[in-house]
Parts: sequence; structure tokens; C-alpha cells
Amino acid sequence: MDNVDLFCSLYNKKLKDRKSRISSPIKKARGRKSSCKYKLEKFEKYQLVCRLAVTIKRHFLDFYSHITELPDSRKRPLYEVQELIVSGLLMFLFKQKSRNQADNTAKNIDYQDNIQNIFGVKVADMDTVDKYLRWLNPDKLERIKQDMFRELVKSKTFQNYKFAGKYFMLAIDGSGFQSYSYEPYPGCTYKKSKKGKKTWTTYVLEARIVTSNGFSISLATEWIENPTNRTFDKQDCEIKAFKRLASRLKKEFPRLPLVLLLDGLYPKEPIFNICKNNKWRWKIENEGFNNQKNNGYNAGHKFSRTNFNATKNYYQLMQIADIINQLTYKIIHIQGFIKNFGLTINALIKNILSYLKAMEFDDFKLIEDILAKNVQLRY
Repeated sequence: MDNVDLFCSLYNKKLKDRKSRISSPIKKARGRKSSCKYKLEKFEKYQLVCRLAVTIKRHFLDFYSHITELPDSRKRPLYEVQELIVSGLLMFLFKQKSRNQADNTAKNIDYQDNIQNIFGVKVADMDTVDKYLRWLNPDKLERIKQDMFRELVKSKTFQNYKFAGKYFMLAIDGSGFQSYSYEPYPGCTYKKSKKGKKTWTTYVLEARIVTSNGFSISLATEWIENPTNRTFDKQDCEIKAFKRLASRLKKEFPRLPLVLLLDGLYPKEPIFNICKNNKWRWKIENEGFNNQKNNGYNAGHKFSRTNFNATKNYYQLMQIADIINQLTYKIIHIQGFIKNFGLTINALIKNILSYLKAMEFDDFKLIEDILAKNVQLRY
């Protein structure tokens, strides 16, 4: 064997050894992919990213049909109404801090595809969502939110958490969540300092069904706002808003047995008379109730700075998203998952969002099986 043949022989042997070393990890990876452990990890991730869709499907079967029935005056729209509303909801479901952050997330191609695969909608840009929310009557989203509660009553989701086995506990509390140095919209309430400086604040009175295991579900929202079509001596306030709210609650839920949880502002005879006439019980609380400023929803952010109608609709979308999130992450086995891995709910939401942005969830059969599986949701 001459030198040339010897060199070729040694080179081929070296190349063969190199290919063997390269193919070894590939074979191992293929082995892991076909192993039970890999399939379990894949299945768990699919379950996590589909969990919100499962919650909607299990608890609110007509949710999407109610959204498609919302009015629309647009001509030749780029997005369907369902896509606009779901895109707005996704901003709060994943606790995005602003419309800009939601848009940046939506630029991710994997995220777009995964949302399409799981929720069946295209992700709309938030400017288009905002234009629609400026036009939409907020009462429409309030109605959807209340229909969601009716479904929870029918399914007896909170049956074990009623007061004295009969009454739903309704916490009513006012909150100012956005402040301005200018008048952002007509009717915004304001305070004037001793030096004459005005500060305008968006106030809302919220009625929430609360349970002993931590649920806090928005039932009705009453905005505290001054009239814009007439002069007034006194500004709107929480007590005035309570009277309007109580009237609406009695009209929408005439037979709903309630115990009202109120703070120290309310022990006044007119308030007690309203409760007596509506056959409601009441309990005075010394402390206010936790709001959504500090639990990741960034409620104090001005999602719309100049349009109060849009502000109301963003707030309603936040309440609807909060209901879905609570029903998703308060499930017993999800709570166990969170505890076992040392997570918080907000951390888990971030993990799910990172999966949606970094992975391709395109196993349509698996998604279909997860959504179709009739698993009991225990809280």
C-alpha cells in the first residue's frame, strides 16, 4: 500500500468514526423522543397551553357565540369581532402590561400560529381592537360577564361555598384606579387641593361574588361619573353609585340570595333600607377588598387615555379575563402543580406565554383530544 492509499484509508476511517460520534447523540435524542418521559413532557406542555381554552369550553359553552353576536358597524373589516375581543382578552389573560407589550408579543410568529391552533382566531393588532372598543357599548360586555356568572350558578361551581349553605357573598367596594393631571374625558370626577389644583380620577364601584376558597368574581360594575348633559351641585359618589348598582342587581338577578359585604362607608339607613327591600343580608367589614392593581393586571395603566368608553370596555375585558384565569389556576391539580414546582400563578402564566412564543403546538389531534376530554374540574 503506497502513501496515497494509506492516507485515504486513514482519512475514511477517521471520517467514519466522526460520523459515528455525531450520529450517537442524534440516536439518543430520537430515543428520548420515543420514550414515555418525552411524551409525558410534551403532553403536559400541551395541557398547560390549552388550559385556558379548556376552561372556556367547559364552563362557558356559548362564550364565543355571544361574542360573535356583538354589534359591528365596520365596513370591510380586516378582523372578525371575535378576533378583536379575544385579542383584547389575551392581553389580560397573559397579564400584558400595555397594548404595546401585547402587540410586541403578537409579532412572534409561533405565538400567532399557536393562538390560531388553540383558540381558532387570528391575533389582531391592539390599535384595531382599540378602535372597536371606542365604539362598542360597554353594557354588551357587562352582559357577557353576567351570563358567565349565570353559567357558574347553573353548574353549581360555588355550591359548597355559599354562606349558611344558601347565600352568595357579594363584596361591594369602590376604587379609583387611574389619575390624571388633566380632564381625560367629560364627566370624570375630580378633587381640588387647597391651592386650587385639580386631580381627575377614574372611579368605579365593583360588586364581586367572593368565596372562602379565594374566588372573587365580578358580577356588576357601576361607574362613578358626573353628568355631562346638565349642571350639578355635587359630584357623583360611591353612595349614589351604590343605589344605581343595587337597582341593576335586583333587576338582573331578582332571585339571587345575597349577603352583602360592605366597608365602613355604608352603615347608613338608606343603604339598610335598600337591603331590606331586596331581601338581602349585609355584613360590615372594616377593611377594603383587594383590587386588581397589584395582582399583575396593571389596572392602573391607562389603556385608553382620552376615551372613557374604551376605558370601560378594557375594564370589562379585564374582569372577564380574571374570571377565566381564576377558574383555570384555582383548579386543585393546577394548584398542586404550582406548589410542587415552587411557582406562583403569575410565574406559571409567564412560563405558558414563553412556551407559546418559543414552541410549535401543531399536533392538532392532541389539541383536539385535550379540548374534547371531559375531565371534572375540582376547586
